[in-house]
Amino acid sequence: MMIIKIMTILTFDLDSSVYEEIRSELARVGRRDLLIELNEAVDKNWEPVRRPANEPLSDDEGSAESEEEPEVHIDEDGFHSLI
Repeated sequence: MMIIKIMTILTFDLDSSVYEEIRSELARVGRRDLLIELNEAVDKNWEPVRRPANEPLSDDEGSAESEEEPEVHIDEDGFHSLI
């Protein structure tokens, strides 16, 4: 009989102070087994994802000022439909 160990890899974008807090709490409650698992799960080559800065939106640019009102049809039962 073959036993296959399935491992789920989770990634977390943790600040180093949060990571150290988790480690200290695990140590405080005596969960050495979880400390070992956590240390093995850490990717030493991981680099934070750089997210682009959000640009403010404006009602004066693009199609926002030139949009047309949608055409709506109301049938005999009172249901609205876009045309």
